Amino acid sequence: MAIEQIFAQIVSHKLIYIIIFLIILLEAVPPIGIFIPGQIFIMLAGFAAHQKLLNLEYLIVLAAIAAILGDWISYEIGKKYGLSFLKRYGKYFFLKEEYIRKSEKFMHNHLSKAIITGRLHSLTRVFVPFLAGVHKVRFGKFIRATII
Repeated sequence: MAIEQIFAQIVSHKLIYIIIFLIILLEAVPPIGIFIPGQIFIMLAGFAAHQKLLNLEYLIVLAAIAAILGDWISYEIGKKYGLSFLKRYGKYFFLKEEYIRKSEKFMHNHLSKAIITGRLHSLTRVFVPFLAGVHKVRFGKFIRATII
């Protein structure tokens, strides 16, 4: 069986939309997101849509909703557990108190830039919403920057 046929069989199931949604959602949640190659899955889904195996409009809406929900979950985790976690275990990740203070100032002054540019790299994609929650950035401001 050719790789194209295998790929077509995998994406022919409606379950693939749920799998793509979960992958995009979990990609934004620390620490899980570090290990999930969401960019690869979304590119494969785009390829499948180009081949008319998946609906492109569904994929766009699905990916946007999943990314926003994933960022929201990451924000809430950071808000609830983040600062105490960073203060307690940050030294194991080479995070000094000084870096935490600097990130707070940066988050409050440049949130939109941080979220938009943070989407471009898998490691920052996971931690920018988390840090926004850690530093208690206003939720409305955070969600607006996330939706952009």
